[in-house]
Amino acid sequence: MSSNELVTRDLSIGYRLRRGKVKTVRTGLNLCLHPGQLTCLLGLNGAGKSTLLRTMCRFQDPLSGSVSLGNRNLNSFSASELSSKVAVVLTERTSGSGLTVREVVSLGRYHYTGYFGTLAQSDECVIDSALDAVGMKGYDSEYMSGLSDGERQK
Repeated sequence: MSSNELVTRDLSIGYRLRRGKVKTVRTGLNLCLHPGQLTCLLGLNGAGKSTLLRTMCRFQDPLSGSVSLGNRNLNSFSASELSSKVAVVLTERTSGSGLTVREVVSLGRYHYTGYFGTLAQSDECVIDSALDAVGMKGYDSEYMSGLSDGERQK
């Protein structure tokens, strides 16, 4: 196993409800995502795609089983460590209406800015590169509220 593979073992995903009840969406999920490879997750509405993604990036706890990055269980990472290794774009719309595209992208550099949150020139280069990579370079001064759903997801 590579030090950057994301692996699930006997993963059960779902939701913990009130009064100790559990809604299980999927069980026995075993997968290995390799760095640098594109992976497609397909399924019907309600099949658990978003629940799996939320569980694999620690937004919600697994019902059972484990998720690891490299040889470490995801729960052993601090929030700061995990934020430097895992990024996800889910389907929920975020407002960000008062922020420009560049300001939203720059939030991804927060982990590297230190106590005062000041962006260095190297951060600005990373932001420029990210905007260019998704075809949004010319939109950096546009407000998020003025973008289409597809543009917002980029």
